[in-house]
Amino acid sequence: MKKITLLLAAFLISAVAISQTVIIDRLADGGNSIISVDGTDGNQVFCADHFTLASETILGEIDLLGTNSNSDALGALLSGFSIYIYTDVGSLPSGDPTMAATGVVELPSIDISAVTVITDGGFIGEFTVSFTAANGGTQIVLPAGDYWIAVGAVVDDSLGAGRWNWQLSATVAGVEPVLIDPADLFGVGATSWSNIGALIGATASSMAWQLRDEAPLSVEDNNLAGVSVYPNPTIDVLNVTVPFGADITSAKLFDMLGRDTGITLNDGVFNTASLAKGMYMVSLETTEGNYTTKIVKQ
Repeated sequence: MKKITLLLAAFLISAVAISQTVIIDRLADGGNSIISVDGTDGNQVFCADHFTLASETILGEIDLLGTNSNSDALGALLSGFSIYIYTDVGSLPSGDPTMAATGVVELPSIDISAVTVITDGGFIGEFTVSFTAANGGTQIVLPAGDYWIAVGAVVDDSLGAGRWNWQLSATVAGVEPVLIDPADLFGVGATSWSNIGALIGATASSMAWQLRDEAPLSVEDNNLAGVSVYPNPTIDVLNVTVPFGADITSAKLFDMLGRDTGITLNDGVFNTASLAKGMYMVSLETTEGNYTTKIVKQ
């Protein structure tokens, strides 16, 4: 295989999730591949690929199809993957891995335990990552929309024996893939997101990967009737009422990565004004049962 060298002179739910429908399917074209690494030695070069979700999607597994830069397996040099997902702004990612909290999904340095080896050998390195496993068992849900995914193999000796390249695909994605080399390691000036085709002087339609969705995990003890959480969607005030006789013992507002937003319920109201737009999960524990529901912040 021909490889581009660009030479330097990572809900309160339980049960087992099962991958189901293929959402994105971009086969490797057997031609060029581009460095995409998050080196433990401090070197970072990321490729990013544009994609569209037609409906709300629970992220299941992703196959990352690439090549190794030498005739050996990455083996012990590979310790995981970093995966970031950004919204689309002007046909470019809305952030990058050097800018914390700019992604809708940020999974840096996913442990190797959440990575399955498809093939790791001479001139080929293909791996599968479970989003739910990478996120500590909590499912990640993305609403319909346009996104960019950036990945980097977490490796030692990232510009030498540990270097991983992401394969290109002949699938036309509508928006061509981009690359960022924040420290300008390769001296081509790609310190912000730059068109890969222009950098390599060849066609670059998309990157090679497959994304599958996942069935919802079963919700624990969602057995409290008569709860109202409104308005939904909300702009700044989210009201919560529970049935007569039920006392709230815990009220949490989580993002879709399962992280507590830290916003507290005061007099039956969550003040959501400071939250970014997107989906969140309300979780209530009461003396009469528990309740969870999704809300949208506009």
